[in-house]
Amino acid sequence: MLGNDIKIITSQSPYPKEPLRQADVVIIPVLTQNTAAKVALTISDTMASYLIISALMLSKPVIAARDAAEPINRPQVELSKLKPAFREVLEGNLKKLSTYGIQLTSADNLSKVTKGFYFRSG
Repeated sequence: MLGNDIKIITSQSPYPKEPLRQADVVIIPVLTQNTAAKVALTISDTMASYLIISALMLSKPVIAARDAAEPINRPQVELSKLKPAFREVLEGNLKKLSTYGIQLTSADNLSKVTKGFYFRSG
């Protein structure tokens, strides 16, 4: 559905300068709390944060699965015991990413949102 020329970039990949420039869209299948926080603060010291920030600077659409970045999806976190200010920061990071133009969705919905992007833009 997305075509045959899909580039997969991992943390061990060399910086994908040309594939990023040629990309129609950047898809983040797992957006972690760490990466969400770094991108929210424009810190690009990992491949994931650098790739997302670079995509935004190139005005590339970015679609990210937010599940791993949401505190509610962390089984080891008891939300009732989480300090409200800390929870607000974690949720605020995701809100800030949305203001940057990153389209956040659930992992279950990632394929549908990505296909919808292609139908809207194509």
